Amino acid sequence: MNAHVVLINPPDPLEARAVREGAGGMGALSPSGGFSYPPHTLAVIAASLHRAGMPSSFVDAVAADWRFPDVLAQVPSEAVAIVQVSHATRDADAEFLRRLRQARPGVRSLVVGPAAVDAFWLSDGLAHAALVGEPDLAVPAAVQALLDGARGRLTPGALGVPGYDEHGRVMDLDALPFPAWDQVPWRAYGFLTLFSSRGCPDKCRYCPYVLGMGDRLRARAVDRVVEELRWLAERFAPPRVIFRDPVFAHDRDRVLALCEGIRRAGILLPWECESRPEHFDRALLEVMRAAGCATVKIGVESADPELLVALGRVADADEAASYIQHAREVAQAAADLGIVCRVFVMTGLPGETRTSVRLTADFLRQLPRASRVHIKPFTWYPGLGLPPGLGVREEWWNMLQRGASARGGGWRARIRSWLR
Repeated sequence: MNAHVVLINPPDPLEARAVREGAGGMGALSPSGGFSYPPHTLAVIAASLHRAGMPSSFVDAVAADWRFPDVLAQVPSEAVAIVQVSHATRDADAEFLRRLRQARPGVRSLVVGPAAVDAFWLSDGLAHAALVGEPDLAVPAAVQALLDGARGRLTPGALGVPGYDEHGRVMDLDALPFPAWDQVPWRAYGFLTLFSSRGCPDKCRYCPYVLGMGDRLRARAVDRVVEELRWLAERFAPPRVIFRDPVFAHDRDRVLALCEGIRRAGILLPWECESRPEHFDRALLEVMRAAGCATVKIGVESADPELLVALGRVADADEAASYIQHAREVAQAAADLGIVCRVFVMTGLPGETRTSVRLTADFLRQLPRASRVHIKPFTWYPGLGLPPGLGVREEWWNMLQRGASARGGGWRARIRSWLR
């Protein structure tokens, strides 16, 4: 039995922008009309379906700024709907699935994404099936199973799809097709994305990336990554490409080889990446800059040594001091080389104190003026080794904002900030 397959990035929640690809696929929210990543997962799924001889159509409500009726109008009365869901957008995604089932009773729905593991999607009758595990290679088999009458929790192993480990994660990322960006209205986002690796071996207790991608670093072959980057440049010519690896520079030698491959291929395409601060240094940043790197993102999170240890970010107080100092040096080296350095810190973390916030604000004041500071509230996700936390205090948020505004301004600016 054949059926039309429609891939759906559901509408934004009210007064927010959905970032379903954020936080390792666990999702995030940004202000309405703000930043979001293009639906990379659905783009790879579209390519996998095409490779299996299953054509599909694409409905990206986030890119189009569509509400429920707009999306439902694009869904045939008889179809398989593959819906990307996330923890951060759970309520909005659930409402969309309810409306989909009411308006299109002949549609069979399949939810995908790390949040699909939540029994909520099935216990409430929201979806016909949930694909638990990375969907990239398993979706064609899941669609066929759905057409054959399967319902409930589906896994790559149960579907008999090779190439997966016992946790439902793709073992060889080079087996994946390039994303079908030609089906995605990606220009609404202003950039394209690329994964050269997935997973992170670090043990940070607050981080959702491990929940979505696992604690084992799975890296693609350098030549394959260069080939994809060249394909993106030649086929789509995006203004920039963002590497979505959680720890892009974890393997220094691999980054050096990748940069050399980019230069040899003559690829002239600005790109950005993120990694832990200690993965970067001036020499590596120089090589990256020559290969087109325009932005690096580092998650410092806090400058309180005790909190960093409690969160599992570092092993002890000595390592914390080195970590904080190195983050300053990376930010300065990036500024010197003309690379934008985006520094991320959090507030509302479990165990955070006024002293924690003051130390982080002091750290922000010492950053170069060229650095871009991002203050984020701690978001709790199911499966984290932390309690939800006490929420964000406005006073402490303002302390961090003042520290960020005084960065690189010299001692007078710092004094003015302290006195406010």
